[in-house]
This record gives sequence, structure tokens and C-alpha cells, in this order.
Amino acid sequence: ADETSTVGDTVTLSFSAGEAIQTPTVAVTVGGSSAAGSVAVANTSGNDWTATFTLASGDTEGVVAFTIDFSDTAGNAGTQVTSTSDSSSVTFDKTAPTLTSVSIDSNNPTSSGANEIAKVGDVVTLSFSAGEAIQTPTVAITVGGSSAAGSVAVANTSGNDWTATFTLASGDTEGVVAFTIDFSDTAGNAGVQVTSTSDSSSVTFD
Repeated sequence: ADETSTVGDTVTLSFSAGEAIQTPTVAVTVGGSSAAGSVAVANTSGNDWTATFTLASGDTEGVVAFTIDFSDTAGNAGTQVTSTSDSSSVTFDKTAPTLTSVSIDSNNPTSSGANEIAKVGDVVTLSFSAGEAIQTPTVAITVGGSSAAGSVAVANTSGNDWTATFTLASGDTEGVVAFTIDFSDTAGNAGVQVTSTSDSSSVTFD
């Protein structure tokens, strides 16, 4: 019911009248300012109508609001409508998300601290937090310059906190464990790929 959209997305306002009406006048604001794009009103069937417009970079971030002014075929004006009947809403977001913290760690019992040494069978955990809600990120891991032998499990541990874990295997190449994190917010805005920790932590496979 509550959607987040970004630049290029099409917003559709759908409404039905209790009787035949003349073509209604629909005005749309985004973040409190008039929508940058034009609003197309269409009579889709019988007394059913839609008003559509495309979100643009010139629009202001925030809630998409509207007014519908309408009259029946006799000219009787209806009461202006400014809210949905099903609590649905659309919010415009054009800001790319960021990761506020990124760290890497292993469960090796004899190596701890910021720069850890790990061995075969140790579990490496990449922990990161986003500044806003994001879709499930894509995390790729390399060990010693080659793709990790094992699979990487990505989990949303709480709120905007995520982990990516994998187990070091005998088939992995000795060297530093490196990573890439690709991510987008719920509106589809892509963040800048992250390839380093925010706390200088590291894990090296030996």
C-alpha cells in the first residue's frame, strides 16, 4: 500500500465514480511542489478513470499528493477528493543509499583484532549497515584474487543491518579476503559499489 518510487517510474492514480462524470481535473504534487511532468487523464472503462504521470529528476522528494475535481454530466460538482480510499500511497525518493558501516571478521579462535589471519574451515563474516532500507544486496567475495570456493550467504539480521558469510575452503587461494557490495534502496536507486571496510578491518587466508 505504501510504495517508494524513483526517477522514471510511472505513478497511476485509479478512481471510479458512482455515475457518469465529465473528464475530471487532476492535479498532482510531489513533495509539496507541482509535478514536473504532465498528468494524463483517461477514461479506461465506464465510470473508471486513471491519471498517470512520470516522476522526473526535477521533482521534489516526498509524498505524491493529488486533487481530483469532477462533475457529473448534468454539471453537478462533486466534493474535491484528496485522499485514497484504500490507504495506498507513493513517496518519491531519488537519493542513492549509502552504507554507514562495513567490517569484516573471522571466527578463528587464535586471531582477533582488526587484521585477522584465518584458515580452512573458518567462517568469514562481512557485516554492514545501510543508511536506509535497501533491497537484498549482491555480495561477491574473492580470496587471494580468486572467487571464493564456497557460496556466500547474505542475511538481513535486523532493520538495515546485513551480513554476508562464507566458509574458507582448501580450494581457496591464500591471500587477502576482498569483497564487493552492490545495493539499491527500495525505490531502485543504486548506491556506489562498496569494496572496503569503514573500520580498516581485514581478513587474510593462510
